Amino acid sequence: MPPVDILPPEILGEIFNVAQPTKRSRYRVPFEVVVSHVSAQWRGVALDTPQLWTCIDIYSLHSLAWISSYLDRSNTLPIDVRFDIWQSDRSSNAALNTLPLIETTLPHIGRWQSFMLFAYQRRTAQSILAHLAKATAPILKRLRVSVDGSDDFGPPSIDATVDTIFAGGTPQLVCTEIDGLWYLPPLGNLTTLELHTSIEALPLSYDDFTIIARTAPNLRQLIVRGIVDVARWPTHASPRLELASIRSLLFSNENAFAMAFLTSVAVPHLQSLWLDYPENTLPEAFINSPMFSTGNNFPALRYLTLQSYNFQGIDTFARVFPSITHLHLVYCNTFFIRYLRDVLLNTDYVWWPSLGTVAIRTTRDHYAEKLERTFEEITSFRFRIGVPIERLFLDFNIFLALSKSNTLQEHTELVELSATNYGDPQWAMVHEDTMVRI
Repeated sequence: MPPVDILPPEILGEIFNVAQPTKRSRYRVPFEVVVSHVSAQWRGVALDTPQLWTCIDIYSLHSLAWISSYLDRSNTLPIDVRFDIWQSDRSSNAALNTLPLIETTLPHIGRWQSFMLFAYQRRTAQSILAHLAKATAPILKRLRVSVDGSDDFGPPSIDATVDTIFAGGTPQLVCTEIDGLWYLPPLGNLTTLELHTSIEALPLSYDDFTIIARTAPNLRQLIVRGIVDVARWPTHASPRLELASIRSLLFSNENAFAMAFLTSVAVPHLQSLWLDYPENTLPEAFINSPMFSTGNNFPALRYLTLQSYNFQGIDTFARVFPSITHLHLVYCNTFFIRYLRDVLLNTDYVWWPSLGTVAIRTTRDHYAEKLERTFEEITSFRFRIGVPIERLFLDFNIFLALSKSNTLQEHTELVELSATNYGDPQWAMVHEDTMVRI
């Protein structure tokens, strides 16, 4: 008899729970189904372990074959409901018939701890969300709605007086991601909001955002991806809309929305700013704005992430965000690293005097030699003038190469960058394992 077969059922069940993968795929037989078909003993243990059956994956009407079984086997535990119907929705000429799926899962909404809807057609998504308009989800913590196709249905506008979905209440909802449709739940307890914007499908005007800000007093992390019509944002709002709760901002745009946002919204307690947009420098109009002429307007900012190949205008970031302690260069092309070198080796004025940590990721292993020489200069100089770079966080390959440098080891600590050792709140959120992410 194999040793595993003599384990008590409760121990074997715990092993099953620990062994569950954090990511699931429509193309693989789920782990819980696999272990339930190994032997009669394993099947008995698997069916009596409700934690194995709490992720309800719905891909098409064919999913009806197993939804009821999962709902029964998960007993009364909280469940993750994932409508990942993009593939079948794209293949359908009309809105996908989702009523049988909704009718099967909706009676269990009191157990939903996360809900994800990933569809292709807006009308399919709208038909599902219509059933949630007045729903109550007492333990729902995470919500994601994503629609990336197009059809004849235009986007609804935000209504300042009506929460479009879950109007019955979501008292525990803390994280919401909206992509392609203006359907918002109650935002009163929300701490994280991610908006995927577009001028056609999901516009975001200043008036829209004031509604969000007014109804989300606890919002700490805001992520805006996509194109925003900056003409609909005031360049010098007075008085500026204040979001005292915001601690982290991420902008991933193909225009200057980040600058429009920062000149019209006050974020006095902002700790982390992540900029992923093609501009390589800050506009002069932003730098010379009257609201930034009196000194540091981001006194709490500590983490600055620049996701760009070109750091030619990095001196402008040093002027506007002088208080940072952590600088993260996501795509560090050594052809442009000389611009960072010039800023950090400036002998006339010490830029970023509090900068103690630099995190570097790159796409080319052969960049290591040039990075090594550059940071040997930077760390040596900053060490001599009393404002040392205390830590260099490096991705795996660069860490292996630079850890051989005695000069670097003498003047700074080299650390391999991981999902858990860099304190930026945006970095931590990106690496969270959640069932609502694809």
